[in-house]
Amino acid sequence: MSEAKMIISNINGKGIIFRSNHVSNFVSLAGVLSRDREKLVGQLDIVIADLKQKNLYDTYPEFYKENCQ
Repeated sequence: MSEAKMIISNINGKGIIFRSNHVSNFVSLAGVLSRDREKLVGQLDIVIADLKQKNLYDTYPEFYKENCQ
């Protein structure tokens, strides 16, 4: 999520369609840059704050971890 926030914050241009709506994405995002930049970053900030409050921001579900046995 922090990488998505960095990408959205630093893409320059107008009329760029941004989608992050694949099943593997933790947060589904959709907008047009630069018009929706603040909305998209705001959505990420809300999710990040919520996960940090629950002490879940730096953890990963078991199904994300590779089986290295």
